[in-house]
Parts: sequence; C-alpha cells; structure tokens
Amino acid sequence: MAMDRILGHRSARGMLLLGLRGVGKTVLLNHLKGSAEDKRLHAVKLEAPEEGELAKRLGPALKAVLYQLQPVASAGDKARRALSVLRNFLATFKVSYGEIGITLEPAPGKAESGNLEQDLPDLLLAVAEAAADRHSGLVLLIDEVQYLSGEELAALIVACHEAAQRGLPLLLVGAGLPQIAALAGNAKSLRRAAFHLPNHRTA
Repeated sequence: MAMDRILGHRSARGMLLLGLRGVGKTVLLNHLKGSAEDKRLHAVKLEAPEEGELAKRLGPALKAVLYQLQPVASAGDKARRALSVLRNFLATFKVSYGEIGITLEPAPGKAESGNLEQDLPDLLLAVAEAAADRHSGLVLLIDEVQYLSGEELAALIVACHEAAQRGLPLLLVGAGLPQIAALAGNAKSLRRAAFHLPNHRTA
C-alpha cells in the first residue's frame, strides 16, 4: 500500500521491521525489494555498515539508480540536477565514485555542507524528484539498522519526513534488532511522521 501511495504522489510512512536474529527480517526485505521492482520502483537494498559510513555505500548505489532512470546522454533536467547534487555529496564525504560522464551545471548549496543530516536529505529528495519525473520512485531497504549512527538515522528520518510533506516518491524500510525503537526515540516527532514503528514493549 505504501508503494502504491508514493507512486500516486501521496505521502506514505516507511516501516522498521524489528526482531531478534534469525526470525526472517532479511527475507522480508528481499521480498519487499521484489515487490518494489514489480511496481517499477527503483529499489536499493544494503546492509548498514558497522563502521558508520553509510554515505560510502549509499552514494554509489544512488548513482546507479540515476543511471537506470535515464541514460546519461539523454538525462533530463531533474536527472541532471540529481547527478549534480550526487557529485557534491560524494565529494563532500570523500566517496570514490569514478566519472559521472556528463557535463553538469553546479548545484550550489546542495549536499555540500558536510552535515549529514542536511546533505543526505538533499540527495535523497533530488533522486526521488528525478524518479518522479520518470513516473517511478525510490525505495530504500536497509538491513541491520541498529548499526547506523544517530546522525545517519536522523538524516534518513528527516529525508522521509520532507519527502512525505512534498509528495515525493521516497520510501524507507529498515530491519534490525529491537533496540532500534530506542535509537529512533531521540526523534519522536519525526518518527511518527515518517515510520510505522511498534512501541518498544511489543517489539
């Protein structure tokens, strides 16, 4: 239902799947990835790194999404802008990415502050906007969410909240151990707007 909502430019809350190891969270993520692809959404699935370097894994994956949305040679305005924001982001967080392969106009002030809580939402919203331009959307599926730093989790929550407010097709589904509920508790007001999250007692 959430995937259908973002395709219809309606707000949707993501989900956090909580449970102990071995209960099937990763299997569910894989199933949801398949469901997203069946709906022609662009799905990015990754495992949160224990070393707290989400940018290094997410940046290249989003580059691949933008290349799938439109071939570089014929990239439209929204895709070009998203590529510019991506280049800022990757340079700011010192992520090796190779050549973008297209002459880009600069995107001043976007994803170049060095503050992940500001720069990651800039990037995710730009990619979601490019996906919307192609009648698609972006679904992020992140396993082992408990390894995310507080800054990384907050940045994802901010991005989801802003996407919902603007009707952009961005959906986050995370999976991890029950302590995620406590980690997300530092941003309760945004959490309620961005996620379907069980309370800690029932997790």
